[in-house]
Formats: sequence, structure tokens, C-alpha cells
Amino acid sequence: MGMLPSQPEECEYRTNEFQNDDSIIKENKKDFNIMIRLLIPLLLATCLFGEGKRLSFDQVQGKSPFKYARLGMMVWFPNENAFLTWGKDIFKGDIVKVTFPERDTIEFVDSTAFYLKGQKLKVSSFRFDKSGNKLLLLSDRKRIWRHSYYGTYHVLDIESKKIQKVSEKNAELRNVKFSPDGHKIAYVRKDQNLYSYDLVKHREKQLTSNGSDVISNGHFGWVYEEEFGSFDAYRWSPDSRYIAYWEEDQSQVPIFTMFDEMELYPTTKKIRYPKAGQPNPSMKIFVVDVKKGRRKSMNIGDVKDTYYPWMEWTAEKKLTVMRMNRLQKHWEFLTVATKSGKSISGLSESDEA
Repeated sequence: MGMLPSQPEECEYRTNEFQNDDSIIKENKKDFNIMIRLLIPLLLATCLFGEGKRLSFDQVQGKSPFKYARLGMMVWFPNENAFLTWGKDIFKGDIVKVTFPERDTIEFVDSTAFYLKGQKLKVSSFRFDKSGNKLLLLSDRKRIWRHSYYGTYHVLDIESKKIQKVSEKNAELRNVKFSPDGHKIAYVRKDQNLYSYDLVKHREKQLTSNGSDVISNGHFGWVYEEEFGSFDAYRWSPDSRYIAYWEEDQSQVPIFTMFDEMELYPTTKKIRYPKAGQPNPSMKIFVVDVKKGRRKSMNIGDVKDTYYPWMEWTAEKKLTVMRMNRLQKHWEFLTVATKSGKSISGLSESDEA
């Protein structure tokens, strides 16, 4: 099965070029060192026995003659033929707006707007709310697995240029998203629980309470991230009143010990990792009323050895959920009535190859 990123931060990770973030640089250096260890023997063999041009040590170590142009970070401007990106030259450090087809470039947010209480935020990426009136700013990004990450988040009001924290404790948040009306933000904390934050009342509300080392609410674990490229496991309803989310239970998944020898002192890390024939995480889907805090379980059928990698709201306040067997040879779409929790099967496809 291919990758199924559908949420802003999932697509953002794959398309945006982060900058001004030391953690990103450190991660990239580590990945680069691993790549060099693997490539140097091959390159040396090519230089010694091949008939092509020899590569110098500097070229192998980073000054590559095979570099290619990169577009860099782009955030499309809502309802306009324009996008935002990081400025260069006289606009360096600023966010600039580029319009099409004229390709006019103007300063959109001056870098001085990134100061809060005298401290400058090291913003590595940004994202609009649906109206285009606010920007969600990410800084201090820390990788979790291949795609997922924690970060510190602020909201910038574009008109007033005022910045506010996403909750009082705004560090190490993940899967941070505006509600469709732009009045609230939802996110997952390290306690594995889902929260919402009212940007007007400056009030946080905890939406789940059973998060633990084996129960995750609102984010996927390692298996779904590797299999489907997804890590964001909740969806705002179009009217901003409800959130549909996955609850992942890894209690039956065996523990695997990873060994990291790339650091100065090697470390080990234990993760829930299902080898072939071992139990996968089980999934449940709930819908929670953001205002009242009430949640309801959705009847999606068998939750053992079954994947539920994709879900979206429809215009009729229903959910469309993808269900797939573990071999990934059969999938079907379920239509779920969120009021009753009942589901019916719809479109399906099988491949016996």
C-alpha cells in the first residue's frame, strides 16, 4: 500500500524545506554520516576500477558536483494565486509572498514579528488557518520516527502581528492543527492524550484521559507510520464541533530493542514492533464533542489484525473510513453515522495476486 498522507503536517513534512532549526541540522548530519559510511566503499571501488572521472575527497564529503536545484518551502495562500516562502537576499529571514503569474515578491511577515518577550523564535515552518488570517509557527522541531515530530508552537495573527502560545505549555506538542473555523487548535501531548485549546478564551481542554505507554490517542505508532506514511490520527469535523480520532492499543505487540551506535556512547531503545505473525496494534475510532467532552465509539468491525489507515469527514456529518486486511490485498470503505456509531460497507477492492 502506498503512502496516505492527508493532513497538513504530514504533507508539510514531505514538501517543505525547514530552516533555522538546529535539531533538523543535527538529524540531517546523522543521516548523512550513515549514508557516507554506506557509499564510500562503492565510490572508492568505482574510482579505482571504473573508467570514469575520479572523485575527490571533498566531493565525496559534501561538495558534490551532482547537486540539484530545490524549490524550498512553499505554503499556498488561501483563495489567491500566490504562495508564501522564506525570503532571500534583502528579505532574508522574512516570510515573503510571491504572486502568479507576475512573480511579484513582497514582504509578508518581517522577521521582527518572531519575537516573544524579547526572545526570537527559531521558526522552521508555518501554516495558514483556513481563513488565511493566522499562521501556525513551528520551532524546536524534534524527530520521533521517520516522519513524525514534536515541536513548540505559536500562533501569529497576521493583521496585528501579535504572537501567542498554543497553550501555556506549548513545547513538545505533536499533530497540531487549526479547527476549520480558526478559533481552536488541537494537539497531542507526550502523555498520549488529545487536547484542544481555545485561542479566544486561552483555555485548554483535555479530550482523552487513558493515554499510556501502550494506548495512544490522536497519533499513530511506528507501524502505521512505516506502512502508510501517516502519523496524524485525528480529524476535525467541518463545523469545528467534533473530533474523530483513532485510539491505538499496542499492549499485545511484542517489544523489540533497538541499538543505536551512531552516538558517542551507544544507546538502546525499546519499541513495540510486530514481526511477521506477531500481533499488530488494534484500533478503535471515537468521536468526541469538543465543547462537552463526551465521546462515542464508532462500530468499525474487527479491530485485530486489521488496518484502518485513512478517515475523513463527509458533508453529512458522517465519516468515511478505510478498512484493510493485514496482507493489504483487500480494502473497503465504511460509511459511519457518527450519531449512532453504526457503519455500512461500501466500495471495496481485492487483489489475489
